[in-house]
Amino acid sequence: MMQDPAFDYRNVSSTIISKYASGFKSDKENKLALYEKVVTAMDYLSEVFAQKEKVLLRKVHFPMKVITARQAVENKVPVNVFEGWVTSFKTAFKPKDSSIIEIPTNYF
Repeated sequence: MMQDPAFDYRNVSSTIISKYASGFKSDKENKLALYEKVVTAMDYLSEVFAQKEKVLLRKVHFPMKVITARQAVENKVPVNVFEGWVTSFKTAFKPKDSSIIEIPTNYF
Protein backbone atom coordinates (compact mmCIF):
# COMPACT_ATOMS: atom_id res chain seq x y z
CA MET A 1 0.00 0.00 0.00
CA MET A 2 2.68 2.45 1.04
CA GLN A 3 4.70 1.66 -2.08
CA ASP A 4 1.82 2.01 -4.53
CA PRO A 5 1.78 5.51 -6.06
CA ALA A 6 -1.71 4.88 -7.46
CA PHE A 7 -3.16 4.39 -3.97
CA ASP A 8 -4.16 7.37 -1.83
CA TYR A 9 -2.46 6.17 1.37
CA ARG A 10 -3.83 7.75 4.55
CA ASN A 11 -3.48 5.18 7.32
CA VAL A 12 -3.21 1.48 8.03
CA SER A 13 -6.66 0.79 9.43
CA SER A 14 -8.17 -2.61 8.70
CA THR A 15 -10.82 -0.97 6.49
CA ILE A 16 -8.22 0.78 4.34
CA ILE A 17 -6.05 -2.35 4.10
CA SER A 18 -9.06 -4.47 3.14
CA LYS A 19 -10.16 -1.96 0.50
CA TYR A 20 -6.66 -1.85 -0.98
CA ALA A 21 -6.21 -5.63 -0.92
CA SER A 22 -9.49 -6.31 -2.70
CA GLY A 23 -8.54 -4.09 -5.64
CA PHE A 24 -4.93 -5.18 -5.65
CA LYS A 25 -5.80 -8.84 -6.32
CA SER A 26 -7.07 -8.01 -9.79
CA ASP A 27 -4.25 -5.64 -10.75
CA LYS A 28 -1.54 -8.14 -11.76
CA GLU A 29 0.63 -5.63 -13.63
CA ASN A 30 0.78 -3.25 -10.69
CA LYS A 31 1.30 -6.14 -8.27
CA LEU A 32 4.33 -7.39 -10.21
CA ALA A 33 5.86 -3.90 -10.50
CA LEU A 34 5.47 -3.28 -6.76
CA TYR A 35 6.87 -6.72 -5.98
CA GLU A 36 9.96 -6.01 -8.07
CA LYS A 37 10.50 -2.66 -6.33
CA VAL A 38 10.27 -4.29 -2.89
CA VAL A 39 12.65 -7.10 -3.89
CA THR A 40 15.16 -4.54 -5.18
CA ALA A 41 14.90 -2.60 -1.92
CA MET A 42 15.32 -5.78 0.14
CA ASP A 43 18.40 -6.79 -1.88
CA TYR A 44 19.85 -3.34 -1.27
CA LEU A 45 19.13 -3.59 2.46
CA SER A 46 20.77 -7.02 2.55
CA GLU A 47 23.97 -5.40 1.31
CA VAL A 48 23.70 -2.46 3.72
CA PHE A 49 22.94 -4.61 6.74
CA ALA A 50 25.33 -7.49 6.06
CA GLN A 51 25.63 -8.03 9.81
CA LYS A 52 22.80 -8.46 12.29
CA GLU A 53 21.18 -5.15 13.17
CA LYS A 54 19.34 -5.04 16.50
CA VAL A 55 18.16 -1.44 16.55
CA LEU A 56 17.12 -0.30 13.10
CA LEU A 57 15.61 -3.51 11.73
CA ARG A 58 12.82 -4.15 14.18
CA LYS A 59 9.45 -5.22 12.77
CA VAL A 60 7.95 -1.80 13.35
CA HIS A 61 10.68 -0.19 11.23
CA PHE A 62 10.27 -2.50 8.25
CA PRO A 63 7.93 -0.36 6.12
CA MET A 64 10.06 2.75 6.48
CA LYS A 65 13.27 0.83 5.80
CA VAL A 66 11.85 -0.50 2.53
CA ILE A 67 10.64 2.97 1.53
CA THR A 68 14.01 4.51 2.43
CA ALA A 69 15.90 1.78 0.56
CA ARG A 70 13.73 2.28 -2.51
CA GLN A 71 14.49 6.00 -2.44
CA ALA A 72 18.20 5.22 -2.14
CA VAL A 73 18.07 2.78 -5.07
CA GLU A 74 16.10 5.22 -7.22
CA ASN A 75 18.58 8.00 -6.41
CA LYS A 76 21.53 5.68 -7.09
CA VAL A 77 22.95 6.04 -3.57
CA PRO A 78 25.92 3.66 -3.28
CA VAL A 79 25.60 1.00 -0.57
CA ASN A 80 28.65 2.31 1.31
CA VAL A 81 27.15 5.83 1.43
CA PHE A 82 23.89 4.46 2.80
CA GLU A 83 25.84 2.41 5.36
CA GLY A 84 27.57 5.61 6.44
CA TRP A 85 24.24 7.36 6.82
CA VAL A 86 22.90 4.47 8.94
CA THR A 87 25.95 4.64 11.19
CA SER A 88 25.62 8.42 11.55
CA PHE A 89 21.93 8.10 12.32
CA LYS A 90 22.52 5.54 15.06
CA THR A 91 25.50 7.46 16.46
CA ALA A 92 23.48 10.69 16.70
CA PHE A 93 21.00 8.98 18.96
CA LYS A 94 23.44 6.99 21.08
CA PRO A 95 26.98 8.21 20.51
CA LYS A 96 30.00 6.24 21.69
CA ASP A 97 32.28 9.22 21.07
CA SER A 98 31.86 11.94 23.70
CA SER A 99 32.68 14.67 21.15
CA ILE A 100 29.40 13.96 19.34
CA ILE A 101 26.33 15.78 20.58
CA GLU A 102 23.69 13.30 21.67
CA ILE A 103 20.13 13.91 20.55
CA PRO A 104 17.85 13.09 23.47
CA THR A 105 15.11 10.74 22.35
CA ASN A 106 13.18 7.65 23.34
CA TYR A 107 13.99 6.02 20.00
CA PHE A 108 15.90 3.11 21.54
